[in-house]
Amino acid sequence: MPKHIPPGQEHNYIRREVRGKVFWVRRSKPKRWSRQQKKQRSRFAEAAAYAKRVMSDPAMLAPYAAVAKKRKAWRVFPIITRDFMRAPVVREIELRDAEDAHPCVAVYAVDDFEVVAVAVVVRTQAGALIWRGAAGYDAPWWKVTLPRALGAEEEIVVDAFACDRPGNTGSATATLSIARAKELRRREKEAEPARLAKRAARKARRG
Repeated sequence: MPKHIPPGQEHNYIRREVRGKVFWVRRSKPKRWSRQQKKQRSRFAEAAAYAKRVMSDPAMLAPYAAVAKKRKAWRVFPIITRDFMRAPVVREIELRDAEDAHPCVAVYAVDDFEVVAVAVVVRTQAGALIWRGAAGYDAPWWKVTLPRALGAEEEIVVDAFACDRPGNTGSATATLSIARAKELRRREKEAEPARLAKRAARKARRG
């Protein structure tokens, strides 16, 4: 058996002899699917079924068709299946206006196509519920206003859940406090000159 064939994959290759030379050709379909391959094939089948359902519903299709037109894509179908295969990601959770009577929790979430909703659960370190519900969109952040002020040393635990059009969800958890919010603002202020300098340099290079 040739060395380039991975151990345990011999059954996926066929031995052929042409003019005295031996060739090992990979089967077009594996003789046996691995567990991961079966899982991935099932996922692709679900994505295709979702795409067909979207294609048959003008209301569901409209947002995808608009993006396909903007991207000058030949087909909408791959955009829909790609959206199904990729879940949204919650990248950042911050505490804004931390010392106000009603501080704000801001969530930054991204998706391959679109994040349609973000739910937020806020609890104390002891587990007592402070707030639970949907966040409002204030581009590019999703925000919720807490019903009460936070203590100077109080820490809160925030769970954020982002949802896309196919229903995939992505989540993240962060522990926030007034002290951490102040430290974040201080670092942002210190980094601002360098960030502006980089932006100016990029504009200068572009001409």
